[in-house]
Amino acid sequence: MKEFFRHNGLSILVILLVLLLALHPISFLFYTMKWDMMDQFFPCRFFISECLQNGQLPLWSPFINYGYPFHADPQSGVFYPVTWLFSLLGGYNVYTIAAEYLLHIFIAALSFYAFLRQFKVSRLSATTFGITYALSGVFISNAQHLTWVVSMAWMPMVVLLFYRLLQQPQLQSALAFSLTAYLFMTGGYPGFAIILFYFLVAYSLLNFIQLIGSRDSQAVKNTSLSLATGAFVFALISSGFIFSIVQAMPDIARSKPVTLAEANSIAFTPQAAVSFLFPFVNSSVSYAYTTDTDISMTNIYMGIFFFPLFIVGLWKTKQNGFQVLLLIFGLVCLLAALGDVTPVRSCMYQYLPGM
Repeated sequence: MKEFFRHNGLSILVILLVLLLALHPISFLFYTMKWDMMDQFFPCRFFISECLQNGQLPLWSPFINYGYPFHADPQSGVFYPVTWLFSLLGGYNVYTIAAEYLLHIFIAALSFYAFLRQFKVSRLSATTFGITYALSGVFISNAQHLTWVVSMAWMPMVVLLFYRLLQQPQLQSALAFSLTAYLFMTGGYPGFAIILFYFLVAYSLLNFIQLIGSRDSQAVKNTSLSLATGAFVFALISSGFIFSIVQAMPDIARSKPVTLAEANSIAFTPQAAVSFLFPFVNSSVSYAYTTDTDISMTNIYMGIFFFPLFIVGLWKTKQNGFQVLLLIFGLVCLLAALGDVTPVRSCMYQYLPGM
């Protein structure tokens, strides 16, 4: 980690400054966050900070639903270390909840930057696309959904460390992956964990197929041991979180199965694809109503240079199995996001547990 910051200090500084300037209404305290961020996540964070500063564990909240097991709410942040850090450093208010959002935007850019550097992308390109990722329409339009932002911030790093775990099966790789996966799980939204789980399983299968094909039995043993170690450590440090969720599942309304129609609802509509290039076209509430979706789901802005550079990258760069799998998985997720416009989401609903 120290090596990474020493060799990439200038890029990290540029990323930080660009993000602060781009989000200046929040970073310079001109405006506060709104909607779910203040209605749901801020009260939960505030309750946690008040408990910790008064020497209590935030296990039970008497203020919601006449009291409920607060520790079993997967979006409360009780088990998320960043929440504890903010709570113990001064507690939560309208400024610190905004600071937590900005912190995760910065983490998102660094995660994607480190991910690209793994594949020999130049510092300039990695810096540019790290910023692009963190300021993409998905992060900005879902600024109210803190757990979504947390999931997307840590996801590139989880994928990167899992890739290293399989490519360089060592104890250090296993521990780094398990710790980052813990942050992703405890701070993020459960739906993202389910999606990422399927990708990690798919890549594991691909990797083992390649290793078996090469007839390298020692590599198969080392990879299996490292993967088992990472899974064990993750399960161990996440046991409190997982136990709480499992125990509370029968009493959590959103843990019940939804109908196929509900699974396909509030989709990223084909009309919203215009946001790839023009993000403000669909930023009005009236646009969301006319397209039968939520305004947060209609922005996937990546910038005007994304498509030409994407095509050049596919054409100029030789793709390995991991990159091909990542591309295919991304396209499948995009098709699933379209709801009932394609059969992909319905197939996932029918055949994939958790979907």
